[in-house]
Amino acid sequence: MSSFYSKDRVTDEKKAKQTYKLIKGILRSPSVSKQIIPIMIISLAVGFIFSVDLTGLKIGIIVLALPTFIAGLLTKPLINAFKGDISIRRSLFVTLTGLNIIAIAAIIYRIINTFTQAPLTFTLILAYSITIWIRHAVLITAASPHHLRVLAGSLIQALIGYFAIYFLLGMTIKETFAMYLITIIMVISIVLLVETFRIPFKKNFGIDPIAILKYMKDHLTKGRKGGTRELEKIGYKFGVPIDVYVGSLSFKRNDNSIKVSMVVPYVHPGPFGYVGGSDLPSKLSASLQDITPNIMVAHSTTTHDYNPVADAECEKIATELRGIIANTKFSNKISHFVRHQEDGNINMAAQLFGDSVLFTFTSAPHSTDDIDFGTGFNIITNAKNQVEQALMIDAHNSLRKNARLYEGSVYISTNKSYRMMNAAKVALEKAKKTRANKIKAGYAEFDNFKIHEGFGAKGIQVLLLETGAGRKIQRTAYILYDGNNMLPGVREKIHNEIKELVDEAKIMTTDNHAVNYTPSGYNPIGFSCHIDKIINITKKLVEEAIDDLEPVSVGINTGFVKNVYVFGHEASAKMASVIFCLLYTSPSPRDLSTSRMPSSA
Repeated sequence: MSSFYSKDRVTDEKKAKQTYKLIKGILRSPSVSKQIIPIMIISLAVGFIFSVDLTGLKIGIIVLALPTFIAGLLTKPLINAFKGDISIRRSLFVTLTGLNIIAIAAIIYRIINTFTQAPLTFTLILAYSITIWIRHAVLITAASPHHLRVLAGSLIQALIGYFAIYFLLGMTIKETFAMYLITIIMVISIVLLVETFRIPFKKNFGIDPIAILKYMKDHLTKGRKGGTRELEKIGYKFGVPIDVYVGSLSFKRNDNSIKVSMVVPYVHPGPFGYVGGSDLPSKLSASLQDITPNIMVAHSTTTHDYNPVADAECEKIATELRGIIANTKFSNKISHFVRHQEDGNINMAAQLFGDSVLFTFTSAPHSTDDIDFGTGFNIITNAKNQVEQALMIDAHNSLRKNARLYEGSVYISTNKSYRMMNAAKVALEKAKKTRANKIKAGYAEFDNFKIHEGFGAKGIQVLLLETGAGRKIQRTAYILYDGNNMLPGVREKIHNEIKELVDEAKIMTTDNHAVNYTPSGYNPIGFSCHIDKIINITKKLVEEAIDDLEPVSVGINTGFVKNVYVFGHEASAKMASVIFCLLYTSPSPRDLSTSRMPSSA
């Protein structure tokens, strides 16, 4: 396939990641305590810009500071009274933003005043009227997508400011008329602008872009309970039904209970936060607890096109997996864990379980990101010519911060894709030469991490396998970190620290998108949590898993889940483009003075 195909997909995924970072930038607001002093300083400074005397002090306190504080406190109850939603810190921050607009007007007034006599009262009226425009643009995306529900909140700072101007400076009939006229113009113009902004999105995509921003704000500030249901409803409008390939690698004790099951659903654990497939390891584990508490959810070879649109779609997958595990054919036959490496960035591993095979792949220490379904399923299909069942896992375990996406991503028909297919064939042949008839399995986990450390709820899980007998015993650790990729070098350090405990180790991450709650959206394993802590816990878990070793039988089983709604390539591109463009063109209370329209939007 031409390089154009890869760049097209890379652009979509890049937009998805940039979208997350842009939303975070828009949503950040300082605490109330951190806004009090800036309000006082700006108010007094602006007052003295208007007039360097006692009048300036009065303007700073009465016309600027008091209206700012009062409007900041009243915005929240006014918004809530009309069924909107905004926090006190955000309402105060929006008001502080309005104060900054007045500060700009003061500077302009002072410059003009050096050449001619500028009208002070009219300047203040005009400055306060501009806050209506700014506040409405912000509140309609942050508090409620309905104009009438935020109108009172949009007007409150200007109305209090007008009253303060009248109280301190008075108003002539002309100034009073100008106040009413400018206020009406500001309200009508911002409403028309917002509606003009909405029309093309509603016409082309059938959605309200302002509502999307509101729901995303709710979700990213409130977590699971904020905006999730609304965002998933929108997801169904974009989503397309597909048949999802799923599989499990399960280990059964002698009493027929399932000791541990590693499941591989061929959907992507996104798009962000807790929406749809995000936090997939926790969702599937919770649904499969009746089978075994030890569920490992590995990252399959899929991209963002395969993000489930809602929790209900994840539940469909869990239901099918329950039947797949129950109908697994178990065996004592197994092979050793083998690798085949080529040219540094091709590292394919294979291990036979019964008459089936598990492949795992990494490009580490080079950047390794998503592998598309076409490549993975091609490897699976080719393997099924020689084995009964096959699974393919993307280890997803090395990504530098500023890596270009195509450095680690793999797309069907590219050179790297073909090389992976060939490496899988070689690895399978190697594995077939190391057959054994004895297997033991041990399991350990640690989940006491905070999400800001880069770990999801499943923490670290270790599956320890002992294969063969006598001098041909091999111990292999499958170590799964519930996070989104891994800082370069972390994988190698972990390998080095546990090499005395095991013969082989496969270091993997789940690609859990719920951990990306950082301003940059970059939070791989080892970035926020100190590497020594990760290594020490991992080493202890490997030791615990060794102590937990017991005889088991093993089996791989696969199947398809019908009609799972995912975003799909076309829908993924559409939604990323919609949000990406509207975020760049929508006003942010953190940056209202500069345009954020990209040249390509």
